[in-house]
Amino acid sequence: MTDRFLSHDEVMSAVFSPEEEAAYQRLAPARDLALLVIEHRMVHSLSQRDVARLMGVSQPWIVRLEAAEHLPTIETLQKVAALLGRDIRLAVPAPPKRSRSHPRSVQLSAAGRQPTALATGA
Repeated sequence: MTDRFLSHDEVMSAVFSPEEEAAYQRLAPARDLALLVIEHRMVHSLSQRDVARLMGVSQPWIVRLEAAEHLPTIETLQKVAALLGRDIRLAVPAPPKRSRSHPRSVQLSAAGRQPTALATGA
């Protein structure tokens, strides 16, 4: 038996179902942003309460941000950029190609209106 390290992809496949792995990957930007905030706090010896005050938000808001369980909004990105004093650049990769069995449009509707088909593009 040969000792070798497993790749990140091999570990992900062994630990998570495909659906769990997709959810984990979807939240990668949230984890990246949380790490920026945590690093900033540690470097500057700031508490979550200190950061909340600087950002004009509550301390529980900082807890949720650092937990990285939800994708950040544009407003959140702006607040973090202001805290860090630098630009935050966001890269949004295209999702994997869907099989032909999936529709290529999305149905949206507002209260009292008929659904409208919007092309999602390729």
